Amino acid sequence: MCGATGAQEQRLREIAAAGLAQRNCPPEKVALAVMGGVLANKPVVPVNTEAWITYALSRFAPTPLTRMLREADKAMQRRGQHAAADQPVLGAEHR
Repeated sequence: MCGATGAQEQRLREIAAAGLAQRNCPPEKVALAVMGGVLANKPVVPVNTEAWITYALSRFAPTPLTRMLREADKAMQRRGQHAAADQPVLGAEHR
């Protein structure tokens, strides 16, 4: 939540919690996955379906994923939904 004010950060936390609740990913499930990753010495532990898809894309198609995320970020900025509109977009250093 880099660059977000206290109120923006709280709003983002609430949105994230609501989204995870809708996807059947309660905090307990995430905590168990993180603990399992720590015990197995895994640096990345995807938990839900979206995380697994994103992880796979980051490994096998990083450039298209970066472009897709950049476009999504731009769209969110246009709608005023981005927490820190003045922060650089993912992959901006490669433009």
